[in-house]
Amino acid sequence: MTLGRSVGLNPNAFRHPLDSDLTRLVRGTTGGLEGLVRLGVRSLVEPFSRLENLAFGVRVSDCHLHSLLVEACDTLDVRVPELYVRQDPLPNAYTLAFRGETSIVATSALVSLLSDDELRAVFGHELGHIKCEHSVWLSVAGIAWPNVPVFGQTILSPLLADWRRAAEYTCDRAALLVVKDPKIVTSALLKLLSGLEDPPDPATFLSQARDYENTLRGANPLVRSLFASQKLSRLTHPLPLQRVAELDKWGASSAYAAALARIK
Repeated sequence: MTLGRSVGLNPNAFRHPLDSDLTRLVRGTTGGLEGLVRLGVRSLVEPFSRLENLAFGVRVSDCHLHSLLVEACDTLDVRVPELYVRQDPLPNAYTLAFRGETSIVATSALVSLLSDDELRAVFGHELGHIKCEHSVWLSVAGIAWPNVPVFGQTILSPLLADWRRAAEYTCDRAALLVVKDPKIVTSALLKLLSGLEDPPDPATFLSQARDYENTLRGANPLVRSLFASQKLSRLTHPLPLQRVAELDKWGASSAYAAALARIK
């Protein structure tokens, strides 16, 4: 697969609207707090995270897996972070979403389960977090906003949760810019959701997403309320079927075409 290379790709080219609006709001209203958060990340969080990865993971470079990460970095114009693999039966990947001396961790189960293209998509997703520096801006908001009178906890907690979920939509878009095929991103999500090496066709899952939305809309209001409070309220990520539907919509948009045009 030829992924292409971008120079100076702005994260606003693929940010989800809510992620973009709240990032802009935090940048414009928190004064010098951003600098303090960055200092804390550089001096404490970043070295602690690297020590943990060095102690409990295997750093990989100059190998095929690392080359997939490098390709994704070239596409999104992100400096190549360190890559670690850790033994874990659960397929997962994560990063410290900060444009410093950061890293990406992939579990052994993830590497075994996904194809090369799907791994590129996962790396693209994590690089999206790094490029947008979600850890920085969510941390700044979490510190600053509780001191703003209009932000009571009844407003703040759901707002931050919505922002975290919007950040995942943003990073799914970054994944799509890397692999340029929604079916690949969807296939990776389906494997992570089901654990199956040969998951159903992505089109089938899109149909399931429509069934979910229709069933939710048609449900008794009490059922909707109970489902939201007991099953949805604590989610840090959108439901996979919501992510697939959102990505499918963005992949057909002029915004996606414009962002893709920046990649040569």
